[in-house]
Amino acid sequence: MPLKEFVTVAIPQLDKQIPIPCLVLKHKNKKLKNYVWHWFLLMGYEKHSDYVAVKAVTYGSYEWLSLEKIWDSGYEKKGRLIVFGI
Repeated sequence: MPLKEFVTVAIPQLDKQIPIPCLVLKHKNKKLKNYVWHWFLLMGYEKHSDYVAVKAVTYGSYEWLSLEKIWDSGYEKKGRLIVFGI
């Protein structure tokens, strides 16, 4: 799923305060190693002038990450999301 398509699906779900379970298969950015082969939740978002930040919750805490950076893993197969038809 391209990033633009994901944003159009994810934002309405997050607006309704429905978390999005997310699994990243691989990622070239070593700073995101805690999110590789590990299910985590997207629990919110913030729109900024040049990017969208998502609240990634895992291991009992959260951090705000650029949606584009976490989505652009550098690999064709990105992972899985659980989105609901809203």
